Amino acid sequence: MNNELNINEPYYVKYYYDNATNKTLMKQLTNPILLVLVDIMTSAKNGQLVLINAYTKKMISRKLSMSDLTIQKELDKFLQDKIMFTISKGVYRINPMYYGKGEWHDICTLRKTCGF
Repeated sequence: MNNELNINEPYYVKYYYDNATNKTLMKQLTNPILLVLVDIMTSAKNGQLVLINAYTKKMISRKLSMSDLTIQKELDKFLQDKIMFTISKGVYRINPMYYGKGEWHDICTLRKTCGF
């Protein structure tokens, strides 16, 4: 058994509520579907990407007891509201202005890369 302490801070998700410009957007940013996506997204160092395919939608559907149609409608709203962006078919980036996962310098670099 290894008794050494891990001195590295584990990744955690940061929510930048001050970038939410209105109550409607703030409500969208706390949507349970989005929170599941934020939980499974990669770190900022790896682009804050999330793969959304039929399996991912089914997993969210079971976890939140929501229909596939409801989930798809919310995903469309996230794209429309620029909460997430399409990178490739089935691959999306969670907007680093609203959420960040990982170290600040990686989040800041990702924000610059995305043009923020």
